[in-house]
Amino acid sequence: SVLIEDGKVVEVAQRIETTAERIDGTSKFLMPGLTNSHVHAFSALSLKEAAKAGVLQMYDMHGMEQYQRQMQKSFKENPDYADFYFAGNAATVPNGHGTQFGFEVSTLTKPTEAQKFVADRISSGANYIKIIVESWKETLNQETISALIAEAHANKILAVVHISKWEDAKYVIEEKADGLVHIWWDKKADVAELKKLKTTENFFVIPTIL
Repeated sequence: SVLIEDGKVVEVAQRIETTAERIDGTSKFLMPGLTNSHVHAFSALSLKEAAKAGVLQMYDMHGMEQYQRQMQKSFKENPDYADFYFAGNAATVPNGHGTQFGFEVSTLTKPTEAQKFVADRISSGANYIKIIVESWKETLNQETISALIAEAHANKILAVVHISKWEDAKYVIEEKADGLVHIWWDKKADVAELKKLKTTENFFVIPTIL
């Protein structure tokens, strides 16, 4: 038996004596709500399917802003749908990764464009800024990447980065990116360098191996 008071689990035991409402859990299971930290959801159906599977939070990393904001507002606090957070358009260059999916994407090439890019994402309702550093293709230069991270932080929102190479991962972490939304796959990280980053920087990694 699990006793819940004010939305929190306060006791777990074989049997709990209480006058609280009882829910028969026979043939069911109880688990925390899961989070999918890297999705591309293009309809509310995705949010509904996620909630049915126990995924109650979804973080979208690049998509159509006009629909993302609508999905977030329309189904907020509806238990049949996962809570939805989004980056809006990811930061990328013309013809870079993220521009190939058939919908209009805002792009930039210079650090002086970072302020407007971040402001536009915030005005669209974005919860964080996603930056694409995909060195296998045409991609943002380091100065623009640094400017985007700094501008996101100036506006008190997170800057997360798509990378695929260890050197790019190391660079963006040293530039104070809050997290990586892919793991690097070109080579093994240098253990000494990784240990140094762990002790000098504050960051998270969403592996997104699939």
